[in-house]
Amino acid sequence: MKVLFQTRTNLFDAPGGDMVQMLKTKEFLEKEGVQVDISLELEPNLNEYDFVHLFNLMEPQDIYLQMLNAKKQNKKIVLSTIYGLYTEFERKARGGLFQKVDNLLSPYQIGYIKTFIKHYKEKRMHKGVYKMLFKGYYGLMKEIVDNTSVFLPNSVSEMNRAAKEFKLKNYKFVSIPNAIDKSVFS
Repeated sequence: MKVLFQTRTNLFDAPGGDMVQMLKTKEFLEKEGVQVDISLELEPNLNEYDFVHLFNLMEPQDIYLQMLNAKKQNKKIVLSTIYGLYTEFERKARGGLFQKVDNLLSPYQIGYIKTFIKHYKEKRMHKGVYKMLFKGYYGLMKEIVDNTSVFLPNSVSEMNRAAKEFKLKNYKFVSIPNAIDKSVFS
């Protein structure tokens, strides 16, 4: 079996928990004999892969295009959701003007604005960001989940929140909790 892992295009420039989850998942799948490649490209050729595994629904502008590419090439899509809205932090702890604005907007409007500003400042505007401008942050996320064959959330609670938020019915999922790295933590 050969799998292509894909996620946000700045994964290695702005490392985070999603990068750790992706690399550790790759490491342990390879120990089980699964061939895993990582591509941050938006539209790679998928001929040699059995399916595409996307990571991080909270960054939909990149994985939206990767999902469309997989769909166009008739590949099944697996999604490690990494789904968690920052609403409570945005509204109660951020402080300043942004906190005031965040109390007036929905979590998806906040995500929309933050994503646009971040990509504009980083000079990373691309087709996925422009799609988000027209379809909305929630709209991209909804289309991604609607085209996912199997979800791999970190918990049943995370899956339940995503299913409720995106009005999912008859979905398949396997809860895979994040582990700890015993070589780092004793």
